[in-house]
Amino acid sequence: MGPIPFLPLREINLPYENTISEALARVRESGIYLLGDELHAFETEWATYCGTRFAIGVGSGLDALWIVLEAWKELGYLKLGDEVLVPAQTYFACFLAVQRAGLVPIPVDIQLPTAQIDLADAERALSARTKAIMAVHLYGLVAPMREIREFASAKGLLVLEDGAQAHGARDASGACVGAMGDAAAFSFYPTKVLGCMGDGGAITTDDQDFADLVRKIRNYGTSSKYHHEVTGFNSRLDEFQAAILRTKLAAIEHTLERHRAVAGHYLEALSQRELTLPAPRPGELPAWHLFVVTVPSRERFRERLVSEFQIETMVHYPILPSDQPACLPARSRATPTAERHSQECVSLPCHAMLLDSQVSQVIQAVQNLIPPK
Repeated sequence: MGPIPFLPLREINLPYENTISEALARVRESGIYLLGDELHAFETEWATYCGTRFAIGVGSGLDALWIVLEAWKELGYLKLGDEVLVPAQTYFACFLAVQRAGLVPIPVDIQLPTAQIDLADAERALSARTKAIMAVHLYGLVAPMREIREFASAKGLLVLEDGAQAHGARDASGACVGAMGDAAAFSFYPTKVLGCMGDGGAITTDDQDFADLVRKIRNYGTSSKYHHEVTGFNSRLDEFQAAILRTKLAAIEHTLERHRAVAGHYLEALSQRELTLPAPRPGELPAWHLFVVTVPSRERFRERLVSEFQIETMVHYPILPSDQPACLPARSRATPTAERHSQECVSLPCHAMLLDSQVSQVIQAVQNLIPPK
């Protein structure tokens, strides 16, 4: 049995080698490399896939989050210093986007085993300045959107979905991530279920005025050349990345099917071991961008997987955003579940190119290291 890398990106992109080459050649020969036909086509296809009226391509997932907040400020829905509730355990980009928009991220504890935001703690985190909540579909599981929407409606909050890890994930009703909030942000970083070959992102929404404003903001604040109507920025998904994403979007359901099969094997085989497994809600179809378990003595567990079984793992994320030096001062809040999770979480290999024999190898290794319940 050979070594199992965590995520071999070259192998993951090999099935698309010919179609990507054709797509890149198509763009190169067109002579149009920004805001052209490939981007417009991808935006239409991504909006259709997500079940929204509009999708707007931007430069990265961070930019997607940030531009949503900037647009809401421009529309008067938010103002400098307003607070945004954000799950305490997530990637730092969630907090950074809020700070970058001149707003204040307020950490909210999570619930296990779903690793999603704890709305009881969100209630405790509210203040007169709270104006929005970020629903992060962490690891590719679906946040409890019905409950989040009800909570937000009752408290007068905007709902921003972070779908960066959950392309194609669906709740029990069949609704797709990206179509459940007031707006959603996606990353197409190369490691994602739908990943390009560089940076890229998108925003989805059903609000035409908001979509029109986002298109201006991403392109220097213009809707026509040299007419700058709002304060804008340069954040455009280029034609090459859009063409790559179109190629891979055509196969996304096949990719998701394999992610779900791998996760299903893990869930079945490891359910009687002394570790905490992720727990999708009934009827949910996660994207399984990551398969994250929690174990005591995490570093010893990871070291033994590598040294004894040649299996690579990763940790997402070992330091809470609120503990990062770059996190600006906000209201200090205790988030003990998120803190514990950050100290014990381990991501096992889970991707579309993982063979059944490799899945079995991972399962056997974990069973050898983790005792039965």
